[in-house]
Amino acid sequence: MTPRTPIHIPLLVALAALAALSACTSPPLPPPPPVVALAPAEGAVLVVDAYRVPEGQSWESIAADCAAGVRVAGDIALVDRRAEPGAAGGPCFRMAGTNGLPYRWEGCGLVRYPDDPRIRRYELTGVWAARALVGARTGRGGGLEQLIDAGWLDVAVTYAERRWLWATDAGLYSDPLLIMEVAMRRLPRDRQVQLHGALVTQVLDQARSGAAEGDRRRTHLAAMKLNDLGRALPAGADASAFVRRVRESGALDAETLATLVRALRPVLVAQRAYADALEGDTDPVGHFVDQTFWLGMATGMFALVPSAVIPAPSEATSADKAAVKEGALEGVREMERLKGLQLYEALVGTGRTADAERLKRELQSRYQVPTIPQGTTPEDVALRRVFADALPPGDLEARLRAAEERAQGRDQGQDHGQGGAGR
Repeated sequence: MTPRTPIHIPLLVALAALAALSACTSPPLPPPPPVVALAPAEGAVLVVDAYRVPEGQSWESIAADCAAGVRVAGDIALVDRRAEPGAAGGPCFRMAGTNGLPYRWEGCGLVRYPDDPRIRRYELTGVWAARALVGARTGRGGGLEQLIDAGWLDVAVTYAERRWLWATDAGLYSDPLLIMEVAMRRLPRDRQVQLHGALVTQVLDQARSGAAEGDRRRTHLAAMKLNDLGRALPAGADASAFVRRVRESGALDAETLATLVRALRPVLVAQRAYADALEGDTDPVGHFVDQTFWLGMATGMFALVPSAVIPAPSEATSADKAAVKEGALEGVREMERLKGLQLYEALVGTGRTADAERLKRELQSRYQVPTIPQGTTPEDVALRRVFADALPPGDLEARLRAAEERAQGRDQGQDHGQGGAGR
């Protein structure tokens, strides 16, 4: 059986090399600011009363977790109350701060994911949440999940705001995305709105101060942050309202605003906010063509690389390696094809027929969907498998027609949103 080789292996190898180089040359980052500052003092900062051990766990694992402490080893007092009358009928644990830690928690530490109840994990949530509060050891999402699981929602919003701003200013990539993913999935909607609004306000202030001082770098960083925030909207939020808020703030110049709108175009088109998806972009088709030219130069250079040197598992055959290379190239083309289809939908949705026809011709000449081989040779089988991962169903003409129907409200969904063509 031939190995199922992901098409993105070459990209991952390059990113890993860059990450390794960065790790060698960049100084370590300072820890993010704590939400709660504990005065240095001896003794326990947290008392954990244990009444019973959760199913599937052991007393030894619980004791080890507590022994590691909140901020330093030994600052948690674990009290064994399992032999007390009625211990089996209550929560597994009750926790309370003693030395300036102002939060309480009780529960059994079994966490279920709301989007998939089959997935669950055990975690002494109150302990991990306490660690997040003081900027000590934290788990996935920098401790945000644990704060939410513990029910400390006010402090979770404050913590997420501080850590997101710290991580973005530190130039990290995955941390801000993960924080917003957790926040927009786990927080109640009113807290999502609270967090998102506070972050937008701070970033717009940063953009204004950068513009006032002529600091292009600060303005650019603010635009990047706004891009991330535009892709992590609260549940049910209107993307066009976000864009209008940024535009009306006057914090970004026209060029930077147009770049931001292009980056957020997938979100705006998905909500049929077609007018906002083109706002401030004087020549969207020309910009798309220019981008595809330079991308074609890059992919053309990659196409010259012999498939034999493509990173792949040791058991991969030459046919597998050739398919990985072609799949990687087609994956890049598909990303550009999708951008073009989104722009085409916005142009049709706003009645810009001439621009839409021009873009359609460009897509037809540059981004036809390749024919998937149907033969039985090793090369055909490997390429067919890779293309199945890289390409959605439908040829280019079918996808263009689907975009037209969606833009004209002739598909199954008729809601154009507040930013749609009918505004």
